[in-house]
Amino acid sequence: MFSTIILFILFSISPLISSNGVFEVKFKSLFETEKELVNITVCIKEYQTIVHDDNNCRYGVKKLSISPLINETFIVSLPFTQTWPGSHSLIINFGSNDTFKVSQLLSGKTSWLHVTSNKLFEIQYRITCSSKYYGNKCSRFCNSPIYENDHFICTNEGTIKCIDGWSGEKCNKPICTKGCGQNGKCIGPNKCQCSNSMIQESCEDCILLPGCQNGYCSKANKCTCNEGWGGELCNIRLNLCQLKNTCKNGGICKSKKDGTFSCECKNGYYGRYCQKKKKTCNEHICLNNGTCYIHSDGTPTCKCINNFIGNYCQIKLIKNHKINVEIKGGQPQNINFSNINMILFIIALLMLFLLTVLVSILIYKNKPKIISIEKCCENGNINISKIKNEYTLEPNVLNYNTKIKDFSTTTPQLEFAKKEKLCSSESIRCLKPFNNIYYTISYE
Repeated sequence: MFSTIILFILFSISPLISSNGVFEVKFKSLFETEKELVNITVCIKEYQTIVHDDNNCRYGVKKLSISPLINETFIVSLPFTQTWPGSHSLIINFGSNDTFKVSQLLSGKTSWLHVTSNKLFEIQYRITCSSKYYGNKCSRFCNSPIYENDHFICTNEGTIKCIDGWSGEKCNKPICTKGCGQNGKCIGPNKCQCSNSMIQESCEDCILLPGCQNGYCSKANKCTCNEGWGGELCNIRLNLCQLKNTCKNGGICKSKKDGTFSCECKNGYYGRYCQKKKKTCNEHICLNNGTCYIHSDGTPTCKCINNFIGNYCQIKLIKNHKINVEIKGGQPQNINFSNINMILFIIALLMLFLLTVLVSILIYKNKPKIISIEKCCENGNINISKIKNEYTLEPNVLNYNTKIKDFSTTTPQLEFAKKEKLCSSESIRCLKPFNNIYYTISYE
């Protein structure tokens, strides 16, 4: 029973995970086939030296029928929710007698790589990581800074790099190169708050220039002015907006009464100096009729319709689940749960299982008596007879003039799931290999 519960938990929670990246195949039509329907199947599976088309598309499969126009371009997208394996096999079936087979070892991502051309299409592919995922295998997670107090950047490898003047695991520790002494505190890059409430580069015996008004001692007999003040004694109020173009990207500089300034940014930019560009909904495509809107933190977010979730509304959930619970010696009962109640119910069962294991261990240690398993289970058992869950992932089509018909998709099952025998003598789902185009691609 407990193994069934664990399997059900994995099947229920796995669709809720957002994709790490997307494998995209781009087709450019070379001839107009408006009256002729072209059936295309894109299959991704584990790397094979000799590719076998056995319908076992471990990493995903998409099927569609189109009537493309000349020079028309469309993209088939297959999101993946785990670390990209790198080495893989790509099979493209056009459902015709045109046969082409090639084995390639390529590396790289993001840029479109040319694979081949046949009489109908020029074919390219690429791998793109989702937002916040980095690396050749889209396996490293890094959340780019959003707020002003974030003092780091995400590198192309997905690691955090502190900007100049900051250190620490979260880049939240300022660096004062000269030190602040025993009575000072480093509050910013090369800014010490000393015991006399002065802010200066160092708190080590700095003699302030006599007459210094709106500044601090950074070097002996020198007055370093605070923002908005100038002059040898820092007694002249400055208009920073007139001195230099402080605001970037067309921002408007506005002076404040205390001598500081602020930038009024144009739409699409934010930050103290309007130096950061906001992402737009054009870069964040929502699937399955989802609506894109800009969140309060400046990031685009998808608002999904009923039964769809995910960063791009790409995951479909069953609205209600039904579990048949049969208790020995009693009457069978059907229990209906909503999605949330279902997850809570599963978590409760899992916690009960862990508690049972702990109690069993304690009993075993305190009473080394062998207990018959038939005796333990004579009061009944629980069988979960039917559990189902599903989700769909829609393709990303660049040219919406493409005529797409009979679209269907399947997703690979988890490795521990029972594999269906697809190629038997009685099966009508097997495809003959001479009607396919093969590509084998490997990353190093």
